[in-house]
Amino acid sequence: MKIQAYVSNSEDCEKENLVEFCESMTPLQRGKVIKELSKLSRRDGIIKTKAAFIRGGAFELLAYEENKIQPMTTKRFFRSTALEQRQHEEKVKKAGTKTVYLVDGWDVGKIAYEYAKFLIQKK
Repeated sequence: MKIQAYVSNSEDCEKENLVEFCESMTPLQRGKVIKELSKLSRRDGIIKTKAAFIRGGAFELLAYEENKIQPMTTKRFFRSTALEQRQHEEKVKKAGTKTVYLVDGWDVGKIAYEYAKFLIQKK
């Protein structure tokens, strides 16, 4: 039950920053942001909310594009026919790309990334 105690103690601190972050959002968007940032995650053996990890200190932001569908593995590539290889390449191109948002090397999603960016601009 230490987790519950930590969450209830940290909620007061989070509300201060989240109010400013959510000012221009609709109630639906605000609810999604609060739900996403209040999720618990474990990093290096410590369990905290996403917002607490982001507020925890200095961090590095990185966003990059990657294919939605990953390319074939070498083993699968060599075992497939030329037609299957072309079909897979077309499928990869057709699916397009997605943006991966990293905060301190952790894939946290767009909402947490924008929250971290907001905190950097606020300082």
